[in-house]
Amino acid sequence: MSFETKQLLDIEVLLGNAAKLAAVDRFKTVMKFAHVFVVLVALLLSVFLCLGDKESNSLLYNIGAYGILAILIGFTVVWGWTLFKLYRDTKNSEKLLPAKKTFIVHGSLLGLFLVVFAFNVYAGFR
Repeated sequence: MSFETKQLLDIEVLLGNAAKLAAVDRFKTVMKFAHVFVVLVALLLSVFLCLGDKESNSLLYNIGAYGILAILIGFTVVWGWTLFKLYRDTKNSEKLLPAKKTFIVHGSLLGLFLVVFAFNVYAGFR
């Protein structure tokens, strides 16, 4: 979202600069691949969770649980970095600037969820 917002504010993109438009197209292609890849990895980890046995602390279950936790932490870090870049790129435009309090609450809830999920994963393996 940060990259797209930056491109929307770039005058060369609006005027049809071929190099800038090619960069936008490359970004969209990479994002399409990333979306498919992340969904496939999440499905694979979910299958590991389903096939693994929590009580016997099986390897498949451990890979699934810790893998999903790692993905969630990665998503949260990317979300925070993107939010920082979004604010940096749009701070001169009041109309594009999102409500800061909403994102603080959202980030706090995501952080709380990650802590609870991590504790649940850790407690399940004791």
